[in-house]
Amino acid sequence: MNNLFKLIVGIGILCIGTISFASPLTTTDYPSALSGLYMGIQGGMASLDTRGIPTEIKAASKDTSQDEGFGLSGRAFVGYLWGHNALRYGAEIGGMMYPANKYEVREYVDPDDMEVTNLNWQYESYLLDLLAVGKAYVGSRVNFFVKAGLAFVDQEFKPRAEVVSGDEEEDFEELKDKTENEIIPEVQVGMGFTFSQNWDVNIAYLQTFGSKPKPVTSNSSGIFNRVASVQAVMLGVAYHFV
Repeated sequence: MNNLFKLIVGIGILCIGTISFASPLTTTDYPSALSGLYMGIQGGMASLDTRGIPTEIKAASKDTSQDEGFGLSGRAFVGYLWGHNALRYGAEIGGMMYPANKYEVREYVDPDDMEVTNLNWQYESYLLDLLAVGKAYVGSRVNFFVKAGLAFVDQEFKPRAEVVSGDEEEDFEELKDKTENEIIPEVQVGMGFTFSQNWDVNIAYLQTFGSKPKPVTSNSSGIFNRVASVQAVMLGVAYHFV
């Protein structure tokens, strides 16, 4: 998955570089980077930063598996830019979907009472964001940008415990479906290329700043569903209404 992550970054830089060299940069092109209303989409790879299966659970289980790391994600957005020189500033709202993290434990044997349990749990979430935008043009078409603001995150913790043998009431009593909502900081940095009066493409790295959920164990209590951080690298395209 790390190789795919690097591939997206490489493709994005290659595409922007290729278009840059293929398009003449003249002073008459500069107005193509206009301010105003725009909308677009981003797609790429994202990762939800949750905790994996604890070592003590793995050691006392017949088998475990976890589906986490970078997976396909997408974001849609609409915004408005002001300014008519090399610097632009504005605001943007958007929504993003990204993969769930899934964990499974088969035949966990509790060392205290020898209860045998099958477990699985997953974290599902999405976010809505409001970002301030700063963009600086280098030459007539290439630009670098920073977006920073707040993300409203809705995250669901969905656990299931199937007792194979033992007392169902004693262990994993904290494993209940729970939804957490939180507003956390978000930052995007990237570079783009404006190739017409209406269209531009970009590549961006996105990071939200949440908390790691508490590890799932048989005898602990607490918040298993703290809103987790998200990292993503995405290719984007935007249409400007001019």
